[in-house]
Amino acid sequence: MNSVLQIRDIGIIENDLKNNYLGVLTYSVEEDKINQVPVTYLYLDKNIYILLKEDDERIGAIKYGAPVFFTIIKNETPKVASKLSLLYKSSVITISGSIKIVDDQKAIDEIRNGYQIKYNYDNIIELTKISMIDTQEFKAFEYFGG
Repeated sequence: MNSVLQIRDIGIIENDLKNNYLGVLTYSVEEDKINQVPVTYLYLDKNIYILLKEDDERIGAIKYGAPVFFTIIKNETPKVASKLSLLYKSSVITISGSIKIVDDQKAIDEIRNGYQIKYNYDNIIELTKISMIDTQEFKAFEYFGG
């Protein structure tokens, strides 16, 4: 039997956002075309920050100021329910908002420092394109099934 539960505890949501490493950024390219790209990210002060090299082609077509979605999926190791089935649990968090370029030097330094700590990235100076998803809404669900 499958079930879906909405996660309403912001502490759980923030913990998952802080402790995961990869998300999918979804944005519109044209009226009827969207792009979805996997990106590393930093969750800080209720916003998602994405650090990329200036020439990174994955976000070349993004329109700053436009609405975007960011999703992480967390899967737990399946548990044996019986000899014939496994129980699984997945969490999905989707954030909607608009994407903006970060241009405040103090914020850039704080974001780079947090990113370097999270990913142990030595060449942090290469990551010159720092974007922020200005969060408008969080949606989080847990999926259980077998």
